[in-house]
Amino acid sequence: MLKLVEWGLSHKDREEDTLLEKNVFPYLTGFVFHKTDQRGYEGICKSGVIENNQDAKFPFSYHSSNISYGRDKGYVCLFDFRDAALFEINETLLRYTFLPSFQDNYTVYYFHLKKAYYSELIPVSAAREEVGYNKMWIPYTECWFPGDIPIEYISHVTKVFVKDKN
Repeated sequence: MLKLVEWGLSHKDREEDTLLEKNVFPYLTGFVFHKTDQRGYEGICKSGVIENNQDAKFPFSYHSSNISYGRDKGYVCLFDFRDAALFEINETLLRYTFLPSFQDNYTVYYFHLKKAYYSELIPVSAAREEVGYNKMWIPYTECWFPGDIPIEYISHVTKVFVKDKN
């Protein structure tokens, strides 16, 4: 059974410039995680695995997912905030919103990978060296897991939602 940590933001918190530093950092820094929405969370819990999307059987998370390095290789895309600096996280946010948004119905789930599996991760430098900028990848903080991730590899899930959506 997965441990689920729930964290509710007020809409005011969501709009503050300090959201990352005050609210998100404690839940995400120091971790490697996979972000998904409600439907993705339910599917992962039902199947017992975070599946790669090489065959495009799941909706794309972002407009450039069709040219994603990780998806193309059959990897599961992850964020690596183990040692990420504020600048790197802000740069990530400019390229890919990992915070709750209208598109996610203001709810996101972060599946945190157990530290025992960090040695299997493929770093962002691999994409840079292998394909340069011919495929999409997020500088600084993206990494990948080779193939699907069994739910047993997940330490916990953090659910972040906006409490007062209106």
